[in-house]
Amino acid sequence: ESEWQPPAPASASEILEQLDEEVVEEDSVDDQQDTSLGILLFLLSIVLALLIGYWLKQRKVEWLHETGAALIFGCMFGF
Repeated sequence: ESEWQPPAPASASEILEQLDEEVVEEDSVDDQQDTSLGILLFLLSIVLALLIGYWLKQRKVEWLHETGAALIFGCMFGF
């Protein structure tokens, strides 16, 4: 009968490759979350600009057009 022997230890390069693969997977998840958050903020800013324009039109504000309000909002949001 042969006795069970533990597997030979992995070489340093194999261990580093495994660690690199794990880091890449974590980075891609973080990048996806950052991208999703950016898209969400962009869509919210567009909706808010539309709502501000609608509010200005309902209040009959004549000295500021809807597009001007959206432009000012975009400048503030961009900084």
